Amino acid sequence: MMDFMKACDLARNIFVKRDYKDGLCEIFDSGDRWIFFGRIFEEGVVEYGNCPVTVDKETGQCEDFPISDIQNYDLYYESKPIKVPSEYVIKD
Repeated sequence: MMDFMKACDLARNIFVKRDYKDGLCEIFDSGDRWIFFGRIFEEGVVEYGNCPVTVDKETGQCEDFPISDIQNYDLYYESKPIKVPSEYVIKD
């Protein structure tokens, strides 16, 4: 079983390696995995090219989660938002 805070670390590290801002923008619970959003640009700028990632709650496996995929889009909109822990909030 994956710990939520460890999943936050994994997602943040993925985003930092991709030159995103250091932190997490949004988090959603889809049941079997968490969906994490990072941010590339300053707040308020449209995020073209931003690809969320998921972390499986059982295995800890990380995967890209392109919202352009209709199944991902549906899963995202059925997910429940989770407050981003203060230590992972992006500080511009």
